[in-house]
Amino acid sequence: MTGTSVFAHPFCPVPTALLSFRSASGQLLIVPAGWVGIVCSKPSTLSVGFRQGAFARQDLLADGDFAINLPTDELLADARFLEALAVSGSDILEAAGLTLTEGTIGRVPLIAECPVQVECRKGTVQTRFSQCLVTAEVACVHMAGRSYGLERPVNLCRLDPFAALRRIFSGPAGARPSLLGV
Repeated sequence: MTGTSVFAHPFCPVPTALLSFRSASGQLLIVPAGWVGIVCSKPSTLSVGFRQGAFARQDLLADGDFAINLPTDELLADARFLEALAVSGSDILEAAGLTLTEGTIGRVPLIAECPVQVECRKGTVQTRFSQCLVTAEVACVHMAGRSYGLERPVNLCRLDPFAALRRIFSGPAGARPSLLGV
């Protein structure tokens, strides 16, 4: 991808993250999140906002575990990916050719092509109109081939994977940055 990062613009009409979890029946659900916020508390907490869509409220976070997957600019610029996001009920994974891996907590699915994944637990859901707000404790962060939070609680405010992803993947055109410098 050439030019500046999509994150460099004040209006970014693509999802900031992909929420992944399993419903009570075990069905994999991938939901584009409109915004993600870090709550600097002990333990670190994450809040995620998105449109409820075609799934029922009882399908949301049946066991309270989910993951936030942060896509790269390349993925956000992929026409197949954007089309899958635009079509209600489409299989985002299949349409964009994405693959899953298992997380370290529960049955949380992670999207392998996303360089940063944040696993969360004890999630709660609030709905108002057609909007959902999910808040949960951060259990583990996978970034740059490393996992943070496996042995002791991760301080998400200090790690700040959102800024790291923007900083690294919005470098000069043609550069192939690596998360290893984080």
